[in-house]
Amino acid sequence: MIKFKRLTKKDYNLIKKYTITSPLKICDLSIGVILMWDDTFKYEYCIVNDTLILKMYYGKEQWFLPPTGKDVETAVTELEKYLDDAYLAGLKT
Repeated sequence: MIKFKRLTKKDYNLIKKYTITSPLKICDLSIGVILMWDDTFKYEYCIVNDTLILKMYYGKEQWFLPPTGKDVETAVTELEKYLDDAYLAGLKT
């Protein structure tokens, strides 16, 4: 199962490696925007098969940016498993 890690300043070059080469030209995948809004959205990330998944929080809700990297299909599959597990865990409480 994938595990998300809180984004820190030491991770910015790693994140930039994925965002700068992304075919998705959206501002949310810009390292500048991520830096600017990190205090608000509390970004977390994970790398799945050389593909970046970014998670952000808006209040108590989790939001995910489109995965970017070499194996988006596997990253999406792993993200689906993560969300299914989280949903099932919520039903047990």
